[in-house]
Amino acid sequence: MIKYKDVKLISALPLLPFPGFRSITLFGYAFTRTTPNNKEGLKKYLVTSRGKVLMNHENIHVLQKKCVKSWILFYILYIWYYLKLYLCTFNSDMSYRTIPFEAEAYINQNDMNYSLSHWKDYKKNNKERKLWYKNTLRYIR
Repeated sequence: MIKYKDVKLISALPLLPFPGFRSITLFGYAFTRTTPNNKEGLKKYLVTSRGKVLMNHENIHVLQKKCVKSWILFYILYIWYYLKLYLCTFNSDMSYRTIPFEAEAYINQNDMNYSLSHWKDYKKNNKERKLWYKNTLRYIR
């Protein structure tokens, strides 16, 4: 395990992160896929620009949790926002990327000095979320 800002990093476990994802933060621990899958591989990955951006993205989720005050409440809100749009559009990618927590993390993941979450500024109604997704899709891939 390696500490990066407020996140404790763990190289991928067999099922974490889920297939299709490069990393996932669960209760303050970030699970990421690196090659080779060991501590040395993780250290090498963290010095790359892609590794820094990805870990900063996960660190933003930890900042968001501090703002919300509880991991349980964070995940309840996270799922609520996901389901809210998914039930309208049946588009899982749009639903995921427009969750206020993910929108904030994607927009600010390149700012290595980002240190205070403003996730509530990213709350949108479903129509605004669809428009935001359409306009920013090319920047967040």
